[in-house]
Amino acid sequence: MVASVYQPQDSGLTPELLRDVTDNRAIMAAADEAIASGLSELQVLTHLRRQWPASLARAAWILLQTSRRALAEKFKILQPRVSLFYALPEALEQATPLAAALHKAAVVAAAVGPNALAVDIGCGIGGDAIALAGKFPLLAVDVSPVRSWMAHRNLQALSLPHLVVQADVVQPIWRLPRSAVVHADPARRTGGRRGHQQYFPDLEHIMAVAGNGALAGIKLSPAADFASLPAAPLELIAVDEQVVEATLWLGRDCDALQLGKRTATLICDDIKWRLTGTPAALAGTTGELDRFIFETAGAVTRAGLAPNFLTAAGLIPVSRDGCYATGPQLIEHPALRAFEVITTGPFDETRLRRTLASLPNDTHLTSKPTLEVKTRGGLGLDTDAWQRRLAPYAKQNLAVIIYPSQQGVVAAITRRVTAGRWNRDRWNNTLSLRPDSPELGLVSPADTIR
Repeated sequence: MVASVYQPQDSGLTPELLRDVTDNRAIMAAADEAIASGLSELQVLTHLRRQWPASLARAAWILLQTSRRALAEKFKILQPRVSLFYALPEALEQATPLAAALHKAAVVAAAVGPNALAVDIGCGIGGDAIALAGKFPLLAVDVSPVRSWMAHRNLQALSLPHLVVQADVVQPIWRLPRSAVVHADPARRTGGRRGHQQYFPDLEHIMAVAGNGALAGIKLSPAADFASLPAAPLELIAVDEQVVEATLWLGRDCDALQLGKRTATLICDDIKWRLTGTPAALAGTTGELDRFIFETAGAVTRAGLAPNFLTAAGLIPVSRDGCYATGPQLIEHPALRAFEVITTGPFDETRLRRTLASLPNDTHLTSKPTLEVKTRGGLGLDTDAWQRRLAPYAKQNLAVIIYPSQQGVVAAITRRVTAGRWNRDRWNNTLSLRPDSPELGLVSPADTIR
């Protein structure tokens, strides 16, 4: 087989080295104890090298440190079912959060039933593979022998039936049955290239492998150029308020998904909310803020569905892309973050400092006031730097929201509102979405592994 032109960053590890270090219970226990005690990487490695080779010490450090991150972040759902999750730093950064993977697997299972073969192309360390193996017979494929080994061990730890193969799907030997469902997570190439060719395998290769299968979901960057993609349903998925991926859905059974051209899916704890429809342009914005300013979920705006959603909510956009809108009443909804407006004006640092300094002290605070700076709409501002510059002037817990409007760049000084739990019935009573943009609603509790 010809070697792949894509070489993943596997931190210098090999399957043989991984087997050696994981079979060595003594070094794994010593490394775990050292990491738990708060020692730095250098201190841990120095400690381990007194008794074991440097290669084993480094492998133990990478495995245990990355496992801790995985089980605290993207794969926290797995606790306490697994004590060690096999991962690499780069692979963990690219991995699908398990909450998003479970959602996609549930969507596919509902559309095609449980008897299809699932094929996970570019399975990496196994995030999507774990979710798919809970629904279907699974074949997982990755070009990296290290990541293939890790995916197998992670699936094995959960007693999920699977077959993991280390192979290059760009090779012409791949022919999948027409009943197969395909998930593909192409790697991002380096070098700043954009479009279809920034991925490995590129989109054309993935579509050729998927062929005329029942259903295929292709994971893309949420920052991808959507205009260059095939005319097919595109879903923006957010987990805990962060947009984690765009999924392009293809295949004969694609209509069974009941999706419009674009869909926004928000997953947080036990709530999964979806909005689907056709992207639209804003009819207009207002330059005047009412009592509240609302931040629209990034998945909704990136999907181009903010105009439909804001119309349903009875809100008026204030930013050109619908990231921010205003209204007279507090609205509780998974796709909205509410802020009470104190004052607003043109974005000017001197004005902001003076206004913040003129506001009264909050006598109820028991600690130093906090100031957050928020911005959307492509202004390119370093919000961390602005927080450091403005925080000394804050006497209350405040949020400064900076956004582009038709009147120029605006800065609103606000107070974040802690919303209560979303009342779905109350929302449905006031729902006024257009017919071409139906809301798919709430799924609760969140999808789980069998």
